[in-house]
Amino acid sequence: LGRRPREWAPMVLARLGLQSNENAVEEWLRSYYKELEAAYSSMSLIPGAELLLQRLTKLNVPMAIATSSDRETVAKKLGGSKAVVLDCMQAMVCGDDPAVKRGKPAPDGFVEAARLLNVDPESALVFEDATSGLESAAAAGMQSVAIRPLDPEQAACFPVLTGSFAAQPYVTDLSEFDVNAGFGRS
Repeated sequence: LGRRPREWAPMVLARLGLQSNENAVEEWLRSYYKELEAAYSSMSLIPGAELLLQRLTKLNVPMAIATSSDRETVAKKLGGSKAVVLDCMQAMVCGDDPAVKRGKPAPDGFVEAARLLNVDPESALVFEDATSGLESAAAAGMQSVAIRPLDPEQAACFPVLTGSFAAQPYVTDLSEFDVNAGFGRS
């Protein structure tokens, strides 16, 4: 969903026809996190992620994670063999960081990541798997590449991009991204 949990949880509960008051949201999030934690070890990186990170590292491209997840959740999600992602990053901005006043689709997280990397937002490229993140990148003045799931069932849930996102470049495997072409290098 790309938003902070306390922002998207009421939407999910309402969509399910369940009560979405503050207590119901808190109870549902506790249950959600418990199930999610059990699944962390079986989660894998997006196909091609490790190869893309290696290529970008070789080109000395500054990289950051800008996520709506809180820092504790990111550490759990990217633990074990997925820690290679964190090793490649020069900065990480999480939804619970004080500099992030508004979550996605507001640009706060991406703007802060660019600031930490000392990069002009207009020269940044975002890889994003949520529509709200694509909106956030656009609001920050950044270009983006949408990541669509390979799994047909998950891909069916990926929103159809309309309006200014209709021509949005996308990949299903991050190794499809040409780092030389994508960064204006020959």
